[in-house]
Amino acid sequence: MPQAAADLGEPDASGEKTMICALLLTMAAAPADIELTIDPNTSRIDVELCVQDECDSDQSSISGFLTVELDCPLDPAAVALEDFDVVADQPLEFHLDYGFFGDIFADARDLRLFHAQPGDQPFNPIIDGSFTANNVPFLKDGVVAYLAEGLICGILRNLGVPCEDEVDLGDDPPGILDEVSADIAIEEGVLRISGRLDFDEPLDPENPELGRITGFAIMNASAPLPSGPDLDGDKDADLADMRAFQLCFGGSGNPPGEACPQGVNADLDNDDDVDLDDYRIFFRCFAK
Repeated sequence: MPQAAADLGEPDASGEKTMICALLLTMAAAPADIELTIDPNTSRIDVELCVQDECDSDQSSISGFLTVELDCPLDPAAVALEDFDVVADQPLEFHLDYGFFGDIFADARDLRLFHAQPGDQPFNPIIDGSFTANNVPFLKDGVVAYLAEGLICGILRNLGVPCEDEVDLGDDPPGILDEVSADIAIEEGVLRISGRLDFDEPLDPENPELGRITGFAIMNASAPLPSGPDLDGDKDADLADMRAFQLCFGGSGNPPGEACPQGVNADLDNDDDVDLDDYRIFFRCFAK
């Protein structure tokens, strides 16, 4: 978070106008994404497998990450869900008991859900500490192996499905998550997001009558919050902060400018330089 206030002097009006123009011209710069690590100790995936109206469920802890972009790290009012990648830590096992008609034994290995189109996404307003991203495209990966025994085997054969096989979920086309809802909070310089995604997909799109794989993932993720644009420690982003930013600008891959005031950190995306990506973050907070 912002360092102790530094003596930045009086802002130069002509310089500020130049900076504002530059900021407007660089709004298309690459976004300053924040990657949050999913905590496997408090996050999980619950999956239900249904074949011919018989179902069983299992769950596993999950690992992975979420990537978001905040409109302004100083006081965010909107967030964009740029990417996510959720992986089940353990295999999931299912036993579908059809009684007199037999059984299906199945296991899902390396189950993974991830964003189908990562990158720039629309901003979603933060309302009462929560946000919702709608119509999020996603892909599945992993393998579901199954064995059908008894009369249920004959039923599957009538559907053109073998009694023993492996289904590669990675061959499925992209699906759509109607919504991904999450709570968002900033606590002592740490960004925390607790979200949920629900999915409901055919087990095999080419044989939709075979069954479905449904469930949800609970994701608790966190990451250090990048430094905010309040460079002089007075709890806002104003012309004085803009002047300091000008002095610290060094460009991508370079150290901060030699004139950068001591004690000021203008590296707003924590990538060890002060460049156009930092411009973009600063402008969003300055414009507020």
